Amino acid sequence: MSGALNGGFFGGGGPEFSGYFTKTEADGYTYVTYTSSGTVTCNVGGVVDLILVGGGGSTSTNSGYSQWSGGGGGGGVVAATGTTIDAGAYGLTIGSGGASPGQNAGGNSSIEMTGNGTNFEISGGGGGIGEQGGWGTYMNGGNGQILGTSGSERINTYGGGGGGGVWYQYGGGSGGLGGGPSTAGTPFTAGGTWTTLTSQPGSPAFYGYPSGGGGGSADNTQTAPGYPAAGIGYLWVDTERYGGGGYGGASATAGQASAYGSGAQSDSWATTYPAQNGVFIVRYPS
Repeated sequence: MSGALNGGFFGGGGPEFSGYFTKTEADGYTYVTYTSSGTVTCNVGGVVDLILVGGGGSTSTNSGYSQWSGGGGGGGVVAATGTTIDAGAYGLTIGSGGASPGQNAGGNSSIEMTGNGTNFEISGGGGGIGEQGGWGTYMNGGNGQILGTSGSERINTYGGGGGGGVWYQYGGGSGGLGGGPSTAGTPFTAGGTWTTLTSQPGSPAFYGYPSGGGGGSADNTQTAPGYPAAGIGYLWVDTERYGGGGYGGASATAGQASAYGSGAQSDSWATTYPAQNGVFIVRYPS
């Protein structure tokens, strides 16, 4: 996408938004992207596609053996096409990526909106911790997070599980758990087609290999990651991937799995790719 503009008031013949976002246009669509918490102001309602992503999990390298630590889990994803957002002001929380080194799960992302006169809530959980390995220790990866909401129409998804750490040639930790979505009132009154993803578990670490396990992503359209690879994230309508896991330590040269919601990953010396924050994006025809 190209032609980014920050803030302001944008609209054509369709929905209109104002506030603290970035606007881009590509392939006949307008994309309104929110990368931090605040208020989503929809001045004119309409039919949109949207995606909400939680923050990625950290990789814990506190043991001093970053190459033996697991990759962080990817943030949970909720996506929709052809859904209606009514005009209004909506509070948005964007989950932060877990800080590395350290044992920090990704933050949950959430928003409550109105479509066709009825409130609905969506949330993407933070990714699980890619746990530490090292001399004398190999910890299990952390579980993906989920934010429980109580609205009558809601979708809450888990983040992916973190990868396990390894004590090379002695033992390996298991991967953290992902999980299926918690839903109510679907299909929503707001209409559209909603994607509710079952997040992947993280990969276990294997004692005979000098690398931690990979983090899982929020995408049940793939198989769970195999050692030390990471789940590559959910492919949205813009052809970008979201909520990818982090590769196991010593495998970070494979690159980050996705732009938003990626779990952290390490190389042999330091954290190479930090966990990425979540995001909220709205798309409609230009």
